[in-house]
Amino acid sequence: MTETTHAAAPLQGLPRKQYDRDARGPLVGVRLLDLTRLVSGAQLGLVLGDLGADVVKVERPGIGDPFRHTTIDGYDAYWRAYGRNKRSITLDYATDAGRELLFRLVDTADLLAENFTPGVLERLVGGPAALLERNPKLVIVRISGWGQTGPRAGQPGFGTLAEAYSGYTFLNGDPGGTPVQAPMSLADTVAGTYAATAALAALWEARVNGGAGQVVDVSLFEPLFSIMGADATAYAARGRFRSRGDGAGVSSVRGAFQTSDGHWVAISAATDDTAARFFAAIGRSDLLQDPCFATHEARVSHSAELNEVLAGEFRRF
Repeated sequence: MTETTHAAAPLQGLPRKQYDRDARGPLVGVRLLDLTRLVSGAQLGLVLGDLGADVVKVERPGIGDPFRHTTIDGYDAYWRAYGRNKRSITLDYATDAGRELLFRLVDTADLLAENFTPGVLERLVGGPAALLERNPKLVIVRISGWGQTGPRAGQPGFGTLAEAYSGYTFLNGDPGGTPVQAPMSLADTVAGTYAATAALAALWEARVNGGAGQVVDVSLFEPLFSIMGADATAYAARGRFRSRGDGAGVSSVRGAFQTSDGHWVAISAATDDTAARFFAAIGRSDLLQDPCFATHEARVSHSAELNEVLAGEFRRF
């Protein structure tokens, strides 16, 4: 560990730890028993594993995790991305012998994660009640499409549906164009990250605050809906939503512009000072003299016209 200082740093003199490939994370000693499949559960285990938890992944005998067989151009990129910092065991807990082995693992675990359709865990191993009877301090994290309760609870759900139901898909895409799905597993990744946060809070309650075991219920829908932020709030209050694409009606200057050699440049200069510096950098300080572009509010109201001007400017580079 070495000390670094910076003249303007308010925390001058505090030690900064250098990279150490053998460093152990803050969750060393915490064990997660991972019964999940696909991205939402994989992301949960990945976050906790990166923080030092012992992630024991339970896979199906003879088949393994689906990501072991999901490739990009023949390369097992999914397993390499999501399987890191995890240990694996194959176990068929649909059998009596497999269930007993699973319960023996539960005895040693701090957390257990599953992302079955609601009701499946109950059918396979008796649900949270049976697991907590075996380990009263266990934190059980349950991820599903729509949650364990509510009108859609029994329905299977995938991230694509959660993204659409949250309003995200409707707002994503080019202005005036059709809705566009996220190019990655957005809902699953957000839900898995939220689940990791909730798991740590539940573990704190069970271990530090002297609470009992916990059951955490995370849907794919609710975390994604939460990151819609002001859009959802404005719709609830005013019954209207902003137009599709590039943060229209929210901020400007903002967008991606193509240059003369076919490359694209992403720009974000949404405050008055950054917009002034940006216009100066491209030799167009004169734009600030135009009432349509002089203030942030004006630029938002005339974002389509401004983007057309900037597209022409970038085609010169």
